[in-house]
Amino acid sequence: MILPRNFARSYFIAFLLFLTLQYGYYRLMPANHWAEYHAVVYDGVKPNSGRLQFRSDRTLHRTVNIGGNDHLWCDADKDGEFGHFSSWPWRSDQAPPRDRHLTAPWAYLGELPWPGVSCYMRSVVSVELPYGITKPLPPVISLPFIIPET
Repeated sequence: MILPRNFARSYFIAFLLFLTLQYGYYRLMPANHWAEYHAVVYDGVKPNSGRLQFRSDRTLHRTVNIGGNDHLWCDADKDGEFGHFSSWPWRSDQAPPRDRHLTAPWAYLGELPWPGVSCYMRSVVSVELPYGITKPLPPVISLPFIIPET
């Protein structure tokens, strides 16, 4: 006969073991187990808003939250040296189906330089997991582009 006190203790130990295994799974799996970002592509200026339009090419292997910072690097002095111009943080709570390859359009909401400046986008993306675990993915960088007249 199982005593209620022993049953409660066994249940509590099993629960702690489950939490420990789950935490270990989230902590030990590499970031590309959850998602991969392949490219960020400049698509011109968004009509009626003047915002730069981009496209992210990514594959999501598991249901996961993703966040990051998009950094605009520009040759503002036109001396051939690119420097950090502005950045914009973002977060996505979408949970698409597993192993789904997506090409997602988005607009950059950060500060823009003046027309004629050469720039590129550097997106730093992280996978946000339970227990406050964040895993960075390798950054993706666009090809250089010229800020157009608006």
